[in-house]
Amino acid sequence: MSDSVLFDAFLSKHPQVRFIHLQWLDYTSTLRGRVFPVRNVREMLATEQTHRLGGLNMCRIDNVAPPTQNDASGSVGGPVGQGRLVPDLVSIRLCPGLEGHASIFCNFVSVSVDFDEANSEFDPAQMCAFCPWKALQRVVARAEEMGLS
Repeated sequence: MSDSVLFDAFLSKHPQVRFIHLQWLDYTSTLRGRVFPVRNVREMLATEQTHRLGGLNMCRIDNVAPPTQNDASGSVGGPVGQGRLVPDLVSIRLCPGLEGHASIFCNFVSVSVDFDEANSEFDPAQMCAFCPWKALQRVVARAEEMGLS
């Protein structure tokens, strides 16, 4: 099922929702977010656009940020570059205590390494290795393979 279909199905069950919180964990395990009107999120999903972030939005302590590729020569630098938030619609939930608000957790895609700017396509298997949300999903999958729940 496409993200737009999942989003519309959620909104049909919860028509009071007017704002969507796109949330992510940065590298210091701090929950970060941006709030958008529903119409903007619907447009992002319909056009397969993503929300851009500067490299330092993933980490407020710049000496612990993972290295990024800075240029075509492959040189590696500090906490620079750009990333994109890719909503994981499976995570959409109402925000408790905030009437008219829902939240969606996002994966972090590094534009310089994982994202093909030419056609705006990305391979979810190539999600940024440092994305905390994706790391949690990998750990849960491994636990399930071992019979843990």
